[in-house]
Amino acid sequence: MRFPKLHQLSIDIDDGLMDQPVMHFILQPLVVDEGTSRSLAMNVKDYIETHYSEKGLSLSQVASALFVNEGYLSRQLKQTYGRTFSEYLIEYRIQKAQELLRNLTLQYTVTAIANKVGYEDPHYFSRLFRKKTGFSPVQFREHAELLPNSNRE
Repeated sequence: MRFPKLHQLSIDIDDGLMDQPVMHFILQPLVVDEGTSRSLAMNVKDYIETHYSEKGLSLSQVASALFVNEGYLSRQLKQTYGRTFSEYLIEYRIQKAQELLRNLTLQYTVTAIANKVGYEDPHYFSRLFRKKTGFSPVQFREHAELLPNSNRE
């Protein structure tokens, strides 16, 4: 049975029961049938925006949380937003790092910002930040008032 008008469903399930693979199999149709692939992609977007600061956030973790297959989730995300899960996560984390670097009253260290946006290794974060923005985090902070805001979806 399909429920195209169903927007939200709340089910209380014991945490120990959720660890059973059969629960994912049972609940998957409920999540997928909730709406179109766009709403699934929007759920991924919401999940990333809520959990971006968690180290080790992965497609596998999100697919498990949303009770869908990783491959299916990946295809829907690419179809809806034109980006892979990793691309979207990196872009969102860099955007959040830019916000922290623009805030001149906080003055977090690069290491603190890396940790706040989900990266354990500040050197990796700095290389990635430079690759995506053209500036190191320190350079970005120094020139923040001259740089346009990056508003990504």
